Amino acid sequence: MTDSTGTVVGGLDVATDGLNAATVAFNAVVTQLETLATQAQNNATTVINNFLARPGTQTWWIDAVNGNDAADGLTPTTPKKSIEPLLIAMQNTTTSFFLYSDIEFTQRIQISANLSFTGIAHASNSVGFVFQERKIKADISASNSPNPIIGTFCAGLWFDGGHLATSHIDVELQDVDPSYGNRSVFSTSSGASFLFGNMNLTVDSPNSGSGGGKATVFCLLALGLNAAGHIFAGVSSTDNPNNHFEYVSNLTSG
Repeated sequence: MTDSTGTVVGGLDVATDGLNAATVAFNAVVTQLETLATQAQNNATTVINNFLARPGTQTWWIDAVNGNDAADGLTPTTPKKSIEPLLIAMQNTTTSFFLYSDIEFTQRIQISANLSFTGIAHASNSVGFVFQERKIKADISASNSPNPIIGTFCAGLWFDGGHLATSHIDVELQDVDPSYGNRSVFSTSSGASFLFGNMNLTVDSPNSGSGGGKATVFCLLALGLNAAGHIFAGVSSTDNPNNHFEYVSNLTSG
């Protein structure tokens, strides 16, 4: 009896030890899951808080001549000098730029939100500002070119979301090598609309073959109600200019 009882007790001891070990392992798993759940909740909370705290819109003041990148760029009297770092960092935030000077893009930048440029000058009484034509120009070859997908390209803005609006901004298109994978200063892959107000569009050469072909503005051009009309070089009066990838226009609006 004693041996039999001892055997049973020993078995129970072994079973108890196994159960205790399983309990410890189970508790460790529970602790790990609770830790992961807490981390996931904290991460989700951070994402939500960052989203809620994001600026609905932002406005920057730029002066490429007399601006200072150490300034905050948030007021008319504290303009920044460089615009491209701000364009790269804008992400999904609607952004407006007020330009005290001409600007030149040196790289091709992806834009995913509404964007606007307005040309201005300091008012004569040093209070506020007045509208003044400013020019946007893009380098013939972007500093971040080439790209393994589209090859070599000129500088400019590529929209995969949002829309572009300009006021008192002129655009100069330089001659770009026709072998480039992308020759557009402003282009879109998402159907973004481009609205240019009070704009003069100039090209470096009257001949599309000179210098290898002009850069393009690939977008929808909208005429105002009092527009004087439009003429497309090399496109007959019976032909639809929208069937052409690239054309030159003396589009004007009253």
